[in-house]
Amino acid sequence: MEDELLKQLVLKAQQHSSESVQRQIALNKLMGMVLKSPSLGYPHRELCPPGIYQDIRNEALQEVIMEICQRIDNYNPQHQVMAWVNFLLNRRFLDVLQKYNNGGMRYLPSRTSNQQPVKVRSLDELERDFPDSQIQTNSSDNYSMRQFVEEDPEHLLNEHIQARPEVTFQIILLTFLDHPSWREVSRILKISESTLHSFKDRQFRKWRHYFQKYICE
Repeated sequence: MEDELLKQLVLKAQQHSSESVQRQIALNKLMGMVLKSPSLGYPHRELCPPGIYQDIRNEALQEVIMEICQRIDNYNPQHQVMAWVNFLLNRRFLDVLQKYNNGGMRYLPSRTSNQQPVKVRSLDELERDFPDSQIQTNSSDNYSMRQFVEEDPEHLLNEHIQARPEVTFQIILLTFLDHPSWREVSRILKISESTLHSFKDRQFRKWRHYFQKYICE
């Protein structure tokens, strides 16, 4: 059942051009299902200490997301979608781990095995963590920030950076929630900080009412 739903989203994405809003919506839904799937793998646990494993996996997942979005037209429907995802994840995990071992990764967020991923729960916290967004907030929240961004109830977070259709506002926010540093987001997504800041500032101004509608009463 899961694979059929995933394949339907892949087909929807393939039916539209790479620059179309329809493809972005399908890809966003596809990535949301992939990241929540119980079939999403945890490859090569034995290869690195537990203290850095989740960070290496998160980095590998970001690369897999971009790779799938860029190569969605190459998907072979004879294979299960999650089998394809996990195949890519296995390869990207080894790439990221090698880069880390070779000293090519200068920073990994510190996290103990008992800590949970970063979650921004309200617009008050959003204003603190995105201080230049200029969003007016109140203290109550209906959605957690991560839940809101992942579900994107009205599918409005799918605008992308010019010439990078796989890097939507939704992907940028999800990357920040896992790596709360704009410098780190810039490095992971391979986008200059100036371009990243300019794009996210425009998006925050444009969709301020959208955040307020779902995160505040």
